[in-house]
Amino acid sequence: MSQLTPETASGLIASLAAIVGASHVLTGDDLASYEQDWRGRAKGKALCVVRPGTTAEVAGVVRACAAARVSIVPQGGNTGLVAGSVPDASGGQVVLSLRRMAAVRAVDPQNMTITVEAGFVLQALQETADEAGFLFPLSLGAEGSCTIGGNL
Repeated sequence: MSQLTPETASGLIASLAAIVGASHVLTGDDLASYEQDWRGRAKGKALCVVRPGTTAEVAGVVRACAAARVSIVPQGGNTGLVAGSVPDASGGQVVLSLRRMAAVRAVDPQNMTITVEAGFVLQALQETADEAGFLFPLSLGAEGSCTIGGNL
């Protein structure tokens, strides 16, 4: 990816705000918890954090970042042990937080399936499955904060 000029960075941030809403583009001091893993061992620096709420918004964010030649670091619950959801130290990557995408799309008892969005928390899926008379057997120490997108 190319080096960002201040003008390109501010233009990208404005474009992202137009896509997801200004309140869902975080910069400055709001980035701290997104720039490190949950253990505090891996730390990076992001240009911003974008929190889309729909797949259409995700697509718009990806298009805007691709046009600006800025890499994206996807992040769900940020509970992984390999620091894959932590931006590098460049300050030029966009963290794409999927936590707002946390809806149940469908419960299909006939096919015994549940469709949820990527930001849906594992424990909530276990509870949703239980309410539908199903068992979702995946159990992790981080089940109260890890998301299905990361589990997959």
